Amino acid sequence: MSAPAFLEVDGLVVEHSRDGGRSRRGVVRAVDRVTFSVEAGGALGLVGESGCGKSSLARSLVGLHRPVAGSVRYDGQSLEGMDRRARMSLRRRVQLVFQNPFGALNPRMPVASVLREVLRVHGTGEDRTSARVEELLDLVGLGTSYLSRLPHELSAGQRQRVGLARALAVEPEFLILDEPLSALDVSIQAQMVKLFDDLRDRLGLGWIFISHDLPLVRRLCDRMAVMYRGRFVETGPSPALYRTPIHPYTKALVAATRDPLSTPAAPTDVPFPSNGPDGLPPRSGERWDEAGAACAYVAYCAHPERDASCVRAEPVLRRVSDDCRVACFKVPRER
Repeated sequence: MSAPAFLEVDGLVVEHSRDGGRSRRGVVRAVDRVTFSVEAGGALGLVGESGCGKSSLARSLVGLHRPVAGSVRYDGQSLEGMDRRARMSLRRRVQLVFQNPFGALNPRMPVASVLREVLRVHGTGEDRTSARVEELLDLVGLGTSYLSRLPHELSAGQRQRVGLARALAVEPEFLILDEPLSALDVSIQAQMVKLFDDLRDRLGLGWIFISHDLPLVRRLCDRMAVMYRGRFVETGPSPALYRTPIHPYTKALVAATRDPLSTPAAPTDVPFPSNGPDGLPPRSGERWDEAGAACAYVAYCAHPERDASCVRAEPVLRRVSDDCRVACFKVPRER
């Protein structure tokens, strides 16, 4: 029996305007009718190329972007319908960790003040604050010697640890991690991965982890969702999705991340999106984008049965096994 859903997203649509809302032609649909759920303590990895809508989705989950359609619910309560008090309560339970560890911190505030400010806003008493600040630094692998340091005196990894400590200050049960390791060196990433593993074991955290790094997501997340042009094209358990991808786009992503020296059996002949074949609309074809009726990936699809019929309707996520769903007309329903 599956655990009850903590986060439920249904038909979410997020749009951005490039011309101040003066015309529909200036509107970009960053998130396009996305539906998913994450149980309490669960970990969902969100992967896809830059500009596919991952960060827009993450920000809409905490109210930083207002969706134009769809709903976000936490424990059955709609984010849109929450009053001020309910939103403040939610902020204690759900925290966002940003990609840029330097831009996310006030450059004029020392580490102690960064953490104290969060505790003060959420009503932690002054007698408890100092001890809690030290606990937080210890939790993320920093010592009290960092209390007086300003952000520019920290390395990128140390700044990200401070950002993580700030998110953990109010003892949340769920984190939304927007590419938290992308600005770090490989060796520092490895240390942070171990830290995330430890935090999940110690605190029972659930999270949505956004990254370009599929092996990293496979390590840190139970399930994975692959996003392309605002839509989910494949979802499933992380190990299975990485080992045996089904959607042509997922195959291209996995092939691009595998090391042919360490995995000689990896598929190296899967083409990555470039130019569409003759007779089918290119990726930037406006008549298909505006109609919203064609498969968004059709111009670059490497499926052997791909044909002109793929442009006539939009594929939606459908079950191909007990745990996997794929948005592709050419994939059998059951595998």
